Amino acid sequence: MNDYVIRYTQSMLDRAEALIELDRFVEARQIINDIRQRAANSINKHISYAANQCEISLYPDTYFQNKEKARLCLRWERRIEMGMEHERFFDLRRWGLLSTTLNNYFKKEQNDEYNGQKYAQYIRVHISRQARTSTSLYLIHSCITSQDFTLRTEDTKLEKK
Repeated sequence: MNDYVIRYTQSMLDRAEALIELDRFVEARQIINDIRQRAANSINKHISYAANQCEISLYPDTYFQNKEKARLCLRWERRIEMGMEHERFFDLRRWGLLSTTLNNYFKKEQNDEYNGQKYAQYIRVHISRQARTSTSLYLIHSCITSQDFTLRTEDTKLEKK
């Protein structure tokens, strides 16, 4: 079936992101804090064994005084809330942070090894501003030991008839 699954939390975070871009920080902070409060409440209900190991606090007003700091809070919240749900790549692409984030990750992982075997060697990734449009294809070639990881873009042309 061709069903779309969108979590309610994802919709709330999308709304908070739009509100931040409109400089409506109070409303955005309230939405994000509602999500954090739900997570805090679920610790005692669903994972009580971890209750004394984690604390989820709400964002204070001072974290939402300007757009940059509010964006950081939202990006962190999306990273945590949407973790392992294949959304991060598209978030990073939308925010223009994909190249930087991938390259920092590759730089950190480049010299790691497991059981005497080095991980794959990576090359620098660059994604142009044009490549972040919805009319581009992203091809990711998986990496195997001693092969390069490359991220390439190919523009697709949509022709009107």
